[in-house]
Amino acid sequence: MDFAQLDRLGSLLRLPFRDGSFGAVLSLNVLEHVTEPRAAMQEMARVLEPGGTLHLMAPQSVRVHYAPYDFYRFTEYGLRYLAEQAGLDVEEVAAEGGYWLLLGHQLSRATGYLFSNWRPFWLKVLFWPLEGLMKISVSVLFPPLALALDRLDRKRTHTLGHALRARKPETTAGAR
Repeated sequence: MDFAQLDRLGSLLRLPFRDGSFGAVLSLNVLEHVTEPRAAMQEMARVLEPGGTLHLMAPQSVRVHYAPYDFYRFTEYGLRYLAEQAGLDVEEVAAEGGYWLLLGHQLSRATGYLFSNWRPFWLKVLFWPLEGLMKISVSVLFPPLALALDRLDRKRTHTLGHALRARKPETTAGAR
């Protein structure tokens, strides 16, 4: 990655900004890559101005990615706990999809496992029709069905991840 164009470069465990520098902090699928998520949440809260909002997304059911820097998965309860421990008032934690979208996501990855490139040429030729049919099914036909069925999932206990919105109190008297 080329970081040359960034204005600032630092660690989420020690952000290079003064207390209360921002009205909002946006963190998209980063928290799982931080060795100390509680400290990171506290840092994000620190740089928020009073009344500022944290918008954060974190995965719950996704593959290991950016190894070896992939440390955690987060439930709604874990994110809520971390935010509250950082002195933030949680306004909303919403699941990013339910069971059917999670299933669709997993199925879309299945062709890569079943039809990987390491196969000998004769197996590629033998399974070519099945591979094509499966790719069309999981990439074209299943997604609209999964989206429609996902609306029936009210529990949202099987999900790709969560989006959290939390606000820093106007006064810091209740900060932890």
